[in-house]
Amino acid sequence: MRKLTAAGRSPVAYVLIQGKKRRLGPWGSHEAMHAYREIVNGHDRAPKAPAELGTVADLAGRFMAEASVIYRKHGRPTQSMANVRIVVRLIHAAGLAGTRLDEVGPLWLKMFQRWLAAHPGQRWARATINEYVAIAVRMFAFGVSEEIITEDLIGRLRTVRPLRRGRGVVGRSTPLREERTVEAVERSILRRSCRHLPFELRVLVNLQLLTGMRPI
Repeated sequence: MRKLTAAGRSPVAYVLIQGKKRRLGPWGSHEAMHAYREIVNGHDRAPKAPAELGTVADLAGRFMAEASVIYRKHGRPTQSMANVRIVVRLIHAAGLAGTRLDEVGPLWLKMFQRWLAAHPGQRWARATINEYVAIAVRMFAFGVSEEIITEDLIGRLRTVRPLRRGRGVVGRSTPLREERTVEAVERSILRRSCRHLPFELRVLVNLQLLTGMRPI
């Protein structure tokens, strides 16, 4: 709160900032107005403390609300939104959602990464785990943009390395599964399949074959 006010029998100007009274000088004087501008401008330039939000679960709720607006196309949620929901659900399942935000750091992210890799019901390929961990980092970056947590956290979280192909993982005795490479369909199979397609689809397939175009 900023309020320039006169007080006492001999009017003296003072300003209230966050409940604290600061004396400025004689009411209506150039001295008082100059002091007012200096104090207020200095207050505006001072770094603001991050807002108190609480736990990772609190931040995840706000992140999902933001993502539900951003990750939409033609009025429908995109796959990115589905992935955000999955990551938030997995953070809860891993028992990490109750962590206070001021206690989050690289070790928290490693715990999430290792839980994904070593969970008995683990069904995710290495690339998928890396993607889910990256979404978790993105959630904390959102917290920085909302002035909920401090900016230095993102730099510390990025020190956690992605899982690498063929490398071991703490808590797991075997390497992680790799995603299967999708091979190209043989031209002969494609031609036989085209005979059963409607005319419009056959035209599109032939156009893609001739030009190298791909659907978006």
